[in-house]
Amino acid sequence: MFEPNLEENTLISVVNVSVKILKLQAEQKGIRILTTGFEDLGYISVLIDKLRIQQILINLIQNALKFSNRDSKIVVAVSRFVASEPDHIGVNLSVTDEGIGITE
Repeated sequence: MFEPNLEENTLISVVNVSVKILKLQAEQKGIRILTTGFEDLGYISVLIDKLRIQQILINLIQNALKFSNRDSKIVVAVSRFVASEPDHIGVNLSVTDEGIGITE
């Protein structure tokens, strides 16, 4: 059974590593990777499996790079939502791009 390796980290540190790994590839394709929402939430400590979150982000950003055109952008964003427990906050991390998308 999979056991996550949970430890305290800041979201911005996890995101920055993932973006840094793909920055050269994005520049070569003429694509900008932007981050947003981290001014308010990026520096709070969260209990996460850093390696797994980085792997997920890298996969999502790589897919966005694959299907995005030159001079487009990829946005990695964090936002807050109401958590089910009173002493917790919910955090949503997303990756959006301007690629062709999936037809329904």
